[in-house]
Amino acid sequence: MAQVRFSSFLAMEERGGGGRPVMNMEVIILIKKMANENPLWGAPRIHSELLKLGYKISESTVQRYMPKKRTRNNGQNWKTFLKNHSKDIISIDFLTVPTINFKLMYVLVIIEHHRRKLIHFNVTKNPTSEWTMQQLRNLLFEYKSPKYLIRDRDRKYGNLFNEGINHFGIKQIITAEWLC
Repeated sequence: MAQVRFSSFLAMEERGGGGRPVMNMEVIILIKKMANENPLWGAPRIHSELLKLGYKISESTVQRYMPKKRTRNNGQNWKTFLKNHSKDIISIDFLTVPTINFKLMYVLVIIEHHRRKLIHFNVTKNPTSEWTMQQLRNLLFEYKSPKYLIRDRDRKYGNLFNEGINHFGIKQIITAEWLC
């Protein structure tokens, strides 16, 4: 009995009875032509146009035969930005340090990107936006004003800090939040 099943399977394979239907080369050429002539069209739009023309084809098949687009980024990426502007960038962040009494101290750290040098730090028990802004003023008293300041979205900076940064003419680059 197993021999009968296997022979019927072989007969079906020889006839081409299984698998996906063979794509017509005319449709493949049409998909590529539509994609090249209409660069803003995606697979859903080309699929709907082919359905209007009477071709019964799935959207995933259209996607498979669409030419792969090269991603051209005319703007500079993050690494290039840092390389081009490293002399004008400082970064600011807070670190937490536990004391021997298990209390937390906050360390403000300001780093210059060009030399990768620590240019200012200070420690406090209670960081506020006023205190943080004063630390930046102290730094800028001795140090030339940078064009860019990279920081995170910490609440310790607050509105007062934002206004002070804008007053100095420094553009803030705020990093993305960590997703939990």
